[in-house]
Amino acid sequence: MSAAQKRRTVTLEEYFAIEERAERKSEYHNGEMFLMAGASREHNILSRNLSGLLFARLQGSDCQTFISDLRVRVQRTGLYTYPRPAHRLRHSGVRTGEPRHAHQSQSGD
Repeated sequence: MSAAQKRRTVTLEEYFAIEERAERKSEYHNGEMFLMAGASREHNILSRNLSGLLFARLQGSDCQTFISDLRVRVQRTGLYTYPRPAHRLRHSGVRTGEPRHAHQSQSGD
């Protein structure tokens, strides 16, 4: 196998350290990082509207709504990602992580 074909794997700790310094978000799965594409204006409008609809619909339930600034871990697969937007049922196997940067905070907790 040539050097160009070898993939360097990273530990979860390395991934978190790289993400802390990175200008763009990456997903992590089984030792590999995948750079996430930037979103268009239309995509952001759609995500905002969908998140608002989900929030309104799920209010008063055991579900929570998140936007893409919160990294989550899908327990079943081990994938770390930034879903746009997402909801979580209590005990669903999806764990929320820290906001992407320490100065960002979660709201609605």
